[in-house]
Amino acid sequence: MKAIQIIGAILVLSTLLLPVRLHSQTVELDPAETSFREDFMILDTELDSMKTGSVRKREEIFKYCLNISDRAKEARYLVIKNRLQMIEGDVDRKLGEMEARIKELKTWTERREQFLNRANETLVGIFRTMRADAAALQMTELGPATAASIISKLEPKLSSAILAEMEPNYAAKITMVLTSAMATNGKS
Repeated sequence: MKAIQIIGAILVLSTLLLPVRLHSQTVELDPAETSFREDFMILDTELDSMKTGSVRKREEIFKYCLNISDRAKEARYLVIKNRLQMIEGDVDRKLGEMEARIKELKTWTERREQFLNRANETLVGIFRTMRADAAALQMTELGPATAASIISKLEPKLSSAILAEMEPNYAAKITMVLTSAMATNGKS
Protein backbone atom coordinates (compact mmCIF):
# COMPACT_ATOMS: atom_id res chain seq x y z
CA MET A 1 0.00 0.00 0.00
CA LYS A 2 2.84 2.41 0.86
CA ALA A 3 4.60 1.56 -2.40
CA ILE A 4 1.51 2.59 -4.36
CA GLN A 5 1.34 5.89 -2.46
CA ILE A 6 5.03 6.57 -3.11
CA ILE A 7 4.69 5.80 -6.82
CA GLY A 8 1.65 8.08 -7.00
CA ALA A 9 3.59 10.89 -5.31
CA ILE A 10 6.48 10.44 -7.74
CA LEU A 11 4.10 10.61 -10.69
CA VAL A 12 2.49 13.81 -9.39
CA LEU A 13 5.87 15.43 -8.77
CA SER A 14 7.22 14.38 -12.14
CA THR A 15 4.29 16.02 -13.92
CA LEU A 16 4.80 19.24 -11.99
CA LEU A 17 8.57 19.48 -12.27
CA LEU A 18 9.21 18.15 -15.76
CA PRO A 19 7.79 19.29 -19.09
CA VAL A 20 5.26 16.93 -20.64
CA ARG A 21 6.29 15.13 -23.85
CA LEU A 22 3.62 14.06 -26.29
CA HIS A 23 4.58 12.16 -29.44
CA SER A 24 8.16 13.39 -29.33
CA GLN A 25 7.01 17.00 -29.02
CA THR A 26 7.80 19.06 -25.98
CA VAL A 27 4.78 20.85 -24.59
CA GLU A 28 5.40 23.45 -21.93
CA LEU A 29 3.07 23.83 -18.99
CA ASP A 30 1.14 27.02 -18.35
CA PRO A 31 2.96 29.92 -16.60
CA ALA A 32 1.41 29.31 -13.14
CA GLU A 33 2.67 25.74 -13.09
CA THR A 34 6.05 26.84 -14.42
CA SER A 35 6.54 29.35 -11.59
CA PHE A 36 5.55 26.67 -9.07
CA ARG A 37 8.09 24.33 -10.62
CA GLU A 38 10.82 26.97 -10.56
CA ASP A 39 10.26 27.66 -6.86
CA PHE A 40 11.05 24.06 -6.04
CA MET A 41 13.79 23.35 -8.54
CA ILE A 42 17.35 23.22 -7.29
CA LEU A 43 20.08 23.79 -9.81
CA ASP A 44 23.02 21.43 -10.00
CA THR A 45 25.36 24.22 -8.95
CA GLU A 46 23.33 24.72 -5.79
CA LEU A 47 23.51 20.99 -5.05
CA ASP A 48 27.27 20.96 -5.57
CA SER A 49 27.77 23.81 -3.10
CA MET A 50 25.52 22.25 -0.39
CA LYS A 51 26.71 19.78 2.20
CA THR A 52 24.58 16.67 2.40
CA GLY A 53 21.92 17.02 5.07
CA SER A 54 22.51 20.72 5.62
CA VAL A 55 19.56 23.00 6.19
CA ARG A 56 19.49 26.56 4.93
CA LYS A 57 16.74 28.21 6.95
CA ARG A 58 15.23 28.04 10.41
CA GLU A 59 11.84 27.51 8.83
CA GLU A 60 13.14 24.32 7.22
CA ILE A 61 14.36 23.12 10.61
CA PHE A 62 10.99 23.90 12.15
CA LYS A 63 9.14 22.12 9.35
CA TYR A 64 11.45 19.12 9.66
CA CYS A 65 10.86 18.94 13.40
CA LEU A 66 7.11 19.20 12.93
CA ASN A 67 7.22 16.46 10.30
CA ILE A 68 9.11 13.99 12.45
CA SER A 69 7.58 14.85 15.85
CA ASP A 70 4.89 12.16 15.62
CA ARG A 71 7.41 9.53 14.56
CA ALA A 72 9.78 10.63 17.33
CA LYS A 73 6.99 10.35 19.90
CA GLU A 74 6.09 6.89 18.61
CA ALA A 75 9.73 5.80 18.77
CA ARG A 76 10.07 7.19 22.30
CA TYR A 77 6.88 5.43 23.41
CA LEU A 78 8.11 2.21 21.81
CA VAL A 79 11.41 2.44 23.71
CA ILE A 80 9.55 3.14 26.97
CA LYS A 81 7.14 0.29 26.28
CA ASN A 82 10.04 -2.11 25.68
CA ARG A 83 11.75 -1.00 28.89
CA LEU A 84 8.53 -1.44 30.85
CA GLN A 85 8.07 -4.92 29.39
CA MET A 86 11.61 -5.82 30.42
CA ILE A 87 11.01 -4.46 33.92
CA GLU A 88 7.69 -6.30 34.11
CA GLY A 89 9.45 -9.53 33.15
CA ASP A 90 12.07 -8.95 35.86
CA VAL A 91 9.38 -8.21 38.45
CA ASP A 92 7.42 -11.33 37.47
CA ARG A 93 10.58 -13.44 37.68
CA LYS A 94 11.49 -12.03 41.10
CA LEU A 95 7.92 -12.51 42.35
CA GLY A 96 8.11 -16.13 41.25
CA GLU A 97 11.39 -16.53 43.12
CA MET A 98 9.89 -14.91 46.22
CA GLU A 99 6.79 -17.13 46.09
CA ALA A 100 9.01 -20.21 45.78
CA ARG A 101 11.09 -18.99 48.73
CA ILE A 102 7.95 -18.31 50.82
CA LYS A 103 6.65 -21.78 50.02
CA GLU A 104 9.99 -23.29 51.05
CA LEU A 105 10.00 -21.29 54.30
CA LYS A 106 6.43 -22.36 55.09
CA THR A 107 7.44 -25.97 54.57
CA TRP A 108 10.39 -25.56 56.93
CA THR A 109 8.21 -23.78 59.49
CA GLU A 110 5.65 -26.58 59.39
CA ARG A 111 8.40 -29.18 59.82
CA ARG A 112 9.83 -27.21 62.75
CA GLU A 113 6.42 -26.92 64.38
CA GLN A 114 5.83 -30.64 63.96
CA PHE A 115 9.22 -31.40 65.45
CA LEU A 116 8.63 -29.04 68.39
CA ASN A 117 5.19 -30.53 69.04
CA ARG A 118 6.64 -34.04 69.02
CA ALA A 119 9.52 -32.90 71.23
CA ASN A 120 7.11 -31.18 73.61
CA GLU A 121 4.90 -34.26 73.79
CA THR A 122 7.93 -36.43 74.45
CA LEU A 123 9.27 -33.97 77.02
CA VAL A 124 5.89 -33.72 78.74
CA GLY A 125 5.72 -37.53 78.77
CA ILE A 126 9.13 -37.68 80.43
CA PHE A 127 8.17 -35.16 83.11
CA ARG A 128 4.89 -37.04 83.72
CA THR A 129 6.78 -40.13 84.75
CA MET A 130 9.32 -38.33 86.95
CA ARG A 131 8.98 -37.75 90.65
CA ALA A 132 7.92 -34.19 91.54
CA ASP A 133 11.19 -33.29 93.34
CA ALA A 134 13.36 -34.49 90.39
CA ALA A 135 11.09 -32.74 87.85
CA ALA A 136 11.28 -29.49 89.86
CA LEU A 137 15.09 -29.64 89.88
CA GLN A 138 15.22 -30.25 86.09
CA MET A 139 12.71 -27.48 85.28
CA THR A 140 14.73 -24.98 87.27
CA GLU A 141 17.55 -25.53 84.75
CA LEU A 142 15.26 -25.12 81.69
CA GLY A 143 14.15 -21.55 82.29
CA PRO A 144 10.76 -20.09 83.26
CA ALA A 145 9.21 -20.01 79.76
CA THR A 146 10.03 -23.63 78.90
CA ALA A 147 9.10 -24.84 82.38
CA ALA A 148 5.78 -22.98 82.16
CA SER A 149 4.94 -24.54 78.78
CA ILE A 150 5.65 -28.03 80.15
CA ILE A 151 3.71 -27.43 83.38
CA SER A 152 0.73 -26.14 81.39
CA LYS A 153 0.52 -29.49 79.57
CA LEU A 154 0.75 -31.62 82.72
CA GLU A 155 -2.19 -32.66 84.87
CA PRO A 156 -3.02 -30.11 87.61
CA LYS A 157 -2.19 -32.51 90.44
CA LEU A 158 1.32 -33.19 89.05
CA SER A 159 1.87 -29.51 88.16
CA SER A 160 1.06 -28.37 91.67
CA ALA A 161 3.37 -31.04 93.17
CA ILE A 162 6.27 -29.90 90.94
CA LEU A 163 5.67 -26.21 91.77
CA ALA A 164 5.58 -27.07 95.49
CA GLU A 165 9.03 -28.69 95.24
CA MET A 166 10.58 -25.60 93.53
CA GLU A 167 12.08 -22.57 95.21
CA PRO A 168 9.28 -20.04 95.86
CA ASN A 169 10.79 -17.25 93.73
CA TYR A 170 11.24 -19.54 90.70
CA ALA A 171 7.75 -21.02 91.13
CA ALA A 172 6.39 -17.45 91.20
CA LYS A 173 8.16 -16.65 87.90
CA ILE A 174 6.64 -19.74 86.26
CA THR A 175 3.20 -18.80 87.61
CA MET A 176 3.57 -15.27 86.18
CA VAL A 177 4.49 -16.70 82.76
CA LEU A 178 1.46 -19.03 82.92
CA THR A 179 -0.96 -16.25 83.89
CA SER A 180 0.37 -13.87 81.21
CA ALA A 181 0.00 -16.66 78.61
CA MET A 182 -3.57 -17.31 79.76
CA ALA A 183 -4.37 -13.59 79.66
CA THR A 184 -2.95 -13.35 76.12
CA ASN A 185 -4.94 -16.39 74.97
CA GLY A 186 -8.08 -14.99 76.57
CA LYS A 187 -7.72 -11.65 74.65
CA SER A 188 -7.32 -13.27 71.24
